[in-house]
Amino acid sequence: MLNEKMYAVASEIERIAIHILPTDYQTFLFGGKVKLRDIILQILLDCSEYAYSQSAETSSLRSYRKQAKDEYNAGDAMRMRLQRMATDMNEKNAILNDYITQYHGVSMKTPAFSKDHNEKQYAVNDLEFMELISMDEINLLKVILDRKFLSPKFYNDEFKLCSNSYDSACAKMQSECALGQEKMVINTLTMFSLEWRFNFDFLYEIVDVMQKNNVVEIPDMVDRITAFCYQPTITTALSCYKDWPFLPTITVTSRAVFLRKRFVSDIAATSHGQEYDIEQMKFLEALYLITILRAAIIYEDLPLQDWFCKRTSIDDWASVCEEYDVFQAFIPDKDWTNKKIRYAKNVYKKMTFDYTAP
Repeated sequence: MLNEKMYAVASEIERIAIHILPTDYQTFLFGGKVKLRDIILQILLDCSEYAYSQSAETSSLRSYRKQAKDEYNAGDAMRMRLQRMATDMNEKNAILNDYITQYHGVSMKTPAFSKDHNEKQYAVNDLEFMELISMDEINLLKVILDRKFLSPKFYNDEFKLCSNSYDSACAKMQSECALGQEKMVINTLTMFSLEWRFNFDFLYEIVDVMQKNNVVEIPDMVDRITAFCYQPTITTALSCYKDWPFLPTITVTSRAVFLRKRFVSDIAATSHGQEYDIEQMKFLEALYLITILRAAIIYEDLPLQDWFCKRTSIDDWASVCEEYDVFQAFIPDKDWTNKKIRYAKNVYKKMTFDYTAP
């Protein structure tokens, strides 16, 4: 449940949206799977994530090693593995950024992990450290990033083991949210990052629907997966209204991991045509509103993201994380059949970025 302060912010975002958006546009957008509450919650989570990243103190990997209570995590071997992981992620991030800048005209955060002022050691906050630990411990993530599972020598039993390890790690993060506000925030944001970056649970839901409906391949796969998982370029329907012609076409990162669950059947099983196009358009309109409202709203004389940085604390972020409940996107104990794995490999083959041949 949102605390009093976050409820007041949510109410103000709702008031502004209802006041400024054309009535027939609201009827079109909010009359089906998309609800205004979804947009508000995503804005609150995005702002909480931003405020956390701006306020969190950073420490070296060596310092985190010294804080570890067990010999395995306190050893130099762990620190060196995490350091190599950070370097690898930075190299991949730079390649991906060059590609996105060249073909989409937008840039992303580089490097993914920063070093201290002497450029000798990585300096990370608790959330970034948790992400590195996840990358190290969850073999599935490395398998996806390096496209190893696309190899004919990567057998289905190996895939299932990787999936089970991922499920166990996510279930552990979910259970630890009850240990306090800091765990609630860090574990929620870690799970959120894993899901919008790797889309594994979302992909499982898609291939599950494909198998149930005997769909061999997703229609217009690249377009559909780009819209719901990657960087769609959006021209909003609002720009057709006389009061909104100035709204630009923008490329955004699709991170509405809870909202997109409602469109799984459309993505996997709806044939090409107007029915599907309308549903995808509604999702993209929601992404556009999340981006524009987050950037445009002034709250208590401050831009919304700045207000979150200056006027909120971990108590507020924890209440947002609890309300958002990102673990609703997590599918435990996945039942991978050979057919589902074949479908999943086909999607990842076309949609994962090949860092060796950008």
